[in-house]
Amino acid sequence: MVGLIRSMFLKRFESSVYAFTKSLDLLMRKLLAFADKNVATARERQQLGEWKRVNADIIGFRPEQQLGFGVDPDGEGEDDSEDVVPPELADAADLLDRSDYDVSAILTEVLRDRPSGRKVLVFTEFADTARYVAKHLREAGIAGVEQLDGGSSRSRADVIRRFAPYYNGTSPSELPPGSEIRALAD
Repeated sequence: MVGLIRSMFLKRFESSVYAFTKSLDLLMRKLLAFADKNVATARERQQLGEWKRVNADIIGFRPEQQLGFGVDPDGEGEDDSEDVVPPELADAADLLDRSDYDVSAILTEVLRDRPSGRKVLVFTEFADTARYVAKHLREAGIAGVEQLDGGSSRSRADVIRRFAPYYNGTSPSELPPGSEIRALAD
């Protein structure tokens, strides 16, 4: 399944950056719709609310617009997904049976899936351009910069795992300290 998703995103990226961005946004909103539908405990609602506040600029969440619209001071009954998740995605999200699934653990993974900070993947036709970009990112003080091209002796699989650990069977905590890649020029 992960391979199919990767292929779909690669094809969207090859089509246009706009198509790629729209696909990523749709995937994020589907995950958010799933989370919205499946939160059941006060702790889960608090975790989801905090995630929305931390990622407000990315998801277009504006909590100040929700104030006074069915929100009590304790955050109980808070419905702040209306502006973020389109109704058709909310309706399509599955409600999991908690006796069959560890929904709390799944929600934790969904909310943790977007790493803090931002990552950058730069594709270029020429190795010299990739080296140039990587050099200038390092000089700008960006940590976790890696450059990869056909002449690189490093394992592509290792570099990709360090760039996207969640999607490659590991997590950042399992990587050697300081080895997670934040910017990759290829």
